[in-house]
Amino acid sequence: MPLLIALKGHPGSGKSSVAHELGLRLRIPVIDKDDIKDVLVGYADPGGLAYVTMFRIARRQLLVGLSVICDSPLSEDQGYATAQRLAAEMGATLLLIECVCSSHNLWRQRIEQRAALGQPAHEIASWSDLERHLARRGESSRYSIDVPHLIVDTVRPHAEIITEILAWLAQYHDHAPEHAN
Repeated sequence: MPLLIALKGHPGSGKSSVAHELGLRLRIPVIDKDDIKDVLVGYADPGGLAYVTMFRIARRQLLVGLSVICDSPLSEDQGYATAQRLAAEMGATLLLIECVCSSHNLWRQRIEQRAALGQPAHEIASWSDLERHLARRGESSRYSIDVPHLIVDTVRPHAEIITEILAWLAQYHDHAPEHAN
């Protein structure tokens, strides 16, 4: 049974780093909502279209029996609910990994480094942008999760985080550790 691994977390929480490393270690595709959104900027509701596109691509991977990692903030309506429906439709196991950064100093540093990287204009690249984003999302980023859910604090060493996630994934998929390098 393929896995649909969905990452959840605010901008700068470490989701993309975790998704990238998991994809490499497990040798499964990673679909990043922001890569899709980068192409759709200028269209009506690029965030909503990016979610739809991400899950359409994930569906194709699941159809051929591949596990897949979806990297997004995983909003309740467009993300989590869609992931649940997709997993049920495809007979996949949905697993949710939530990334948090308990150090506001490190989190702020990560956000502010984005500006130096020349990120697209829609990316949150300042602490004040993040604060506005969090205020706008409010309680909508907190919702009940009824699938296996692991919360990782990304202030810890990256190797330690990935080891924890791989051990957790092994509970749900017998082959997860075999593919790890």
